Amino acid sequence: MAKFVFVHGAGHGAWCWYKVLPRLRQAGHAALAVDLSSAGISTVDPNEVRTLARYSQPLVELIESLPQGNKIVLVGHSLGGIVVTYVMEKYPTKCAAAIFVVASMLPSGPKAIEVRDKAVMSGFSEIVDRFYTKGSEVPTSSRLKPEHRQPVLYHLCSSEDVELANLLLKPNPLLPPSEIAVEYTKEKYGSVPRYYIKGMHDRVIPAAMQDYLVENNPPDGVLELASDHSPFFSTPYELVEALASILTSLK
Repeated sequence: MAKFVFVHGAGHGAWCWYKVLPRLRQAGHAALAVDLSSAGISTVDPNEVRTLARYSQPLVELIESLPQGNKIVLVGHSLGGIVVTYVMEKYPTKCAAAIFVVASMLPSGPKAIEVRDKAVMSGFSEIVDRFYTKGSEVPTSSRLKPEHRQPVLYHLCSSEDVELANLLLKPNPLLPPSEIAVEYTKEKYGSVPRYYIKGMHDRVIPAAMQDYLVENNPPDGVLELASDHSPFFSTPYELVEALASILTSLK
């Protein structure tokens, strides 16, 4: 059986999947989550992470440690979709499927930047704090301002989950555009079954903009959840059901 491997979005860590992992395991599925470089319990300074390869390193190390013949189902949330894209192209034979959960599922190459910028809510860049590494004239990490987290990321989540997120969110590396614009191929990336799970009440990537992502890079299937941008908190049961249904369709 393929193992689910979860990839968090900007500022989050493996911790954000705490409701999803046990529910999948109770249903008989193997599942784990990773902290990308600088996220979660990682001690890496986000301002020093300047490439997608460095950011993705913990996931790459996990994949390279897999026994021969073992495959994973990658699940990426939000910015984690770019990491999933990178890994799909790099290790297609290790990926049984890729699932983008209200995530950046972008076209190959330079067009990725145009599509990403259009898909994100208007004014998003104005509600983040930016941080600079010493000597840099451009910001090297960012984090959503505290007063905007609940209404933007978690408006359908419990107050307890919002509090948890406020305690654990970290600045996220701001990668150069050239690192976001992942070049991929039909032979590698295109060989991996790919699915998109929409959050119909998402405020970061509104539903219409998720449709725009799907139109620009059509997946093999699209599912919908009545969630905000954080279905791992707001609709964990429904998310688990959607993931399990995708896995069943692969058999």
